[in-house]
Amino acid sequence: MNRRKAVFTLGGVVVAGEAIAADPTGDVRISVEEGWRLIAGEEANAYHTTNKWLEARLKEVESVKIGSTYADVVKIFHRDGGVSSVSKHRFVHILCPFIKIDVEFEDKPGVKSGYPVPATATVVSISRPYFERGFED
Repeated sequence: MNRRKAVFTLGGVVVAGEAIAADPTGDVRISVEEGWRLIAGEEANAYHTTNKWLEARLKEVESVKIGSTYADVVKIFHRDGGVSSVSKHRFVHILCPFIKIDVEFEDKPGVKSGYPVPATATVVSISRPYFERGFED
């Protein structure tokens, strides 16, 4: 039996739960306030496919760490529209426009990067990934 516990933030709301699947492709029982919810058939297939896809995106997001370069970040993300501060830059995951991170870079130790950010600038601060609708300039 495959048992998963999850805690994540979605739109500022902390979501926690537990899912139990007899196998990674079958029906799923999810713990809810009133007991259990069974996810079966096409909905179970979508559940497994979506979670597998999101797990791959999360691994990509987690590959960006303090010390990564701007060039590393833009392999996975692109700059978001809207207003950004001079030193903090908002990025959107290339494959999912709802996954975002805020990053600060330094050109050299102690010197924050503005815009444009050089490819060699290093990440000195990175937010937790979050979900948000896109902005248009």
